Amino acid sequence: MPEKSKSILIIAGESSGDYHGANLVKAMKTLDPSLSFWGLGGAKMEMAGVELVKNIQELSVLGVTDVLKKIKPIISTFRLLKKELLARGADTVLLVDYPGFNLRFAQMAKKRGFKVVYYITPKVWAWGGRRINKLRNSIDKALVIFSFEEEIFRRAGIPVSFVGNPLLDGIKTAATKSEARQLLRLNGEKETIVLLPGSREGEIRRILPAIMEAAQILSHNQPSRQFILPLADSIAEADIMRLIAGQGIAVKVVSGETHNAIKAADMAIATSGTVTLETAIIGVPMVIVYKTSLTTYLIAKLLARTSFIGLPNIILGKAVVCELLQGLATGERIATEVESLGSRREEFAQAFASIREMLGAGNAVERVAQEIFAMLRNR
Repeated sequence: MPEKSKSILIIAGESSGDYHGANLVKAMKTLDPSLSFWGLGGAKMEMAGVELVKNIQELSVLGVTDVLKKIKPIISTFRLLKKELLARGADTVLLVDYPGFNLRFAQMAKKRGFKVVYYITPKVWAWGGRRINKLRNSIDKALVIFSFEEEIFRRAGIPVSFVGNPLLDGIKTAATKSEARQLLRLNGEKETIVLLPGSREGEIRRILPAIMEAAQILSHNQPSRQFILPLADSIAEADIMRLIAGQGIAVKVVSGETHNAIKAADMAIATSGTVTLETAIIGVPMVIVYKTSLTTYLIAKLLARTSFIGLPNIILGKAVVCELLQGLATGERIATEVESLGSRREEFAQAFASIREMLGAGNAVERVAQEIFAMLRNR
């Protein structure tokens, strides 16, 4: 009698998680095409063969106040996934990033005897001991993407493997600067600034007006500059166009071309998040900006265990990239900092080369797939 195919519940709650989850599903299906995936994700995971119980689009939130606005769909999604898990069962519960939701789901699933693997784990080094204590009792294996995380998890008694950073693999295939500009129909000779306002509605509403004000100032200082804004899959182009309309500055908006848009750029204005690490890997000097609600900011300030918010600075352990937070993230201040980037290109090149070395040798997704596949065979 043929062996029953393995079933995996996979949960990714945001645009970046959907991307990484989709790549992982493809890699695992290469190892075993009979594997069955279902759960929470977006368009990329669905295209990779995941049966979506719920789509992430209505769940994209930022900060405490945004969570409160969407608490009902978040709770209903949690309950739906729990109900489906208890009814269907799963050989492994595979969690991808999305810590607020996935930590709670891990606790529930582990209590009910399911094997739980966490890929792209919560940033315990930023938030102190509470989350790592929860993880110790809630997961069977942590698959971490920063080399320094491995020792942190090991000291906490959590089975862990450093798999490398998957961003390296996605960026390796991006075009050269010249090719990217040609692909995106940008002028090959003009100084290019990429605007990266985030992948969630709340953060975009808060930070894009200041970014656009900075772009206006930068354009006035040097009219030949060109600007490009790559859209995250979770954001509708019409929503962005409403926010930039009437600003008196031409911004080329593109979809699904984040890496090429960064590749095409000489400088970047980036909202704090994964995209700042992508920008560092590609090697583009940047200014990091961030705005959230006052409540969320004060809570984060109270709980955070790191002096920095940007991933490049956290990894390096020093303030190489300028961070403009809350009231400091004004158009005038952003523009001033962007104008200073050109004189620091060599400093950025050295710092970003160090970051790339710390992120591993590539092929992270294949290593993750092998780790999970080995656990499935041992069940």
